[in-house]
Amino acid sequence: MKITNQRTVSTLKITVIMLNLPPIRRAGRIKKLRFEFKDLGAASMMKEYLRNIYKIVNSYSLARTAFLLWCEKAEISEVFCLKQMAKTIRRRLDGLLVYWKHDKLTSASQEVFNNKIGWLTRQA
Repeated sequence: MKITNQRTVSTLKITVIMLNLPPIRRAGRIKKLRFEFKDLGAASMMKEYLRNIYKIVNSYSLARTAFLLWCEKAEISEVFCLKQMAKTIRRRLDGLLVYWKHDKLTSASQEVFNNKIGWLTRQA
């Protein structure tokens, strides 16, 4: 199901309202919204699934299995963006798995440094 312009506006209003709620009320409201907006609910659930892969998985083979299962679930969903992301993950799976192959080593600090240099260059 595609999100129309009117629905996008409604989603933005809901987001602003959600940010102003205390965390306990926010959790309950999120559950209701997931049922009301099925595509957003699916996207939210799948996002959490991906986050948990990085939080919980400790081995290369388990990460590979988890990503492939995520892709299968995304491909059967009715959300176009999830299907596109599944294609991207399948295409880039070997690169994603390097994180587990090299003891969860990332280049995040280098990326931050490069972004700061780019920002300084644009300011000059």
